[in-house]
Amino acid sequence: MKYLILFCLAHLGFYLSFGNVTPFWYTFPIVYAALITLSRHSFRMTQLSLLGWMLSVGSGLLLYGLFFIGSYLLAPLAIDPYIDSLYTSIAPTKWWQHIALLFIIIPGEEIVWRGFLYKKLAFLSSPFIRIALATTLYTSVHLYALNPLLLLAAVVGGAVWGYLYEKTKRLSFVIISHLVFDFLLLYLLPLN
Repeated sequence: MKYLILFCLAHLGFYLSFGNVTPFWYTFPIVYAALITLSRHSFRMTQLSLLGWMLSVGSGLLLYGLFFIGSYLLAPLAIDPYIDSLYTSIAPTKWWQHIALLFIIIPGEEIVWRGFLYKKLAFLSSPFIRIALATTLYTSVHLYALNPLLLLAAVVGGAVWGYLYEKTKRLSFVIISHLVFDFLLLYLLPLN
């Protein structure tokens, strides 16, 4: 039941945030704070070894590299308006938005989608099916953005982070990977 409530709340929150119903940066951090609160008892953060840090940072770098190459391969499809739309709507511009992104939204995505919802799929014996279903659920909430690039990013990111979580069983590993990826994508080397 908690899973269903959380999933419905995620859909409502993404609809409000991406559907131009409410301003994205006022709604989205609140949505993730609520989702984290609902799923707070379902995960445990663990400390990473030096090798764990290197692998999680490396996976974030590799995922960014995949997106970087993908942006060039998809360029003939005139994707620039979709990229610009994403950066315009979700790139943080104020100091508190940067804090919300780094300390609520990015960790929240991993806590909710990998740490809580993915664990609810443990009854499925096949890791492939678990990752595919978790990725589908994660991608479904991104439909409200009406941006095919965000959907593609959710599929690829969801699958990669789902795989990493499946292999490591460490939420901290996936959070660091996600932080590195978003840092490169939004701050250091934006694709637009």
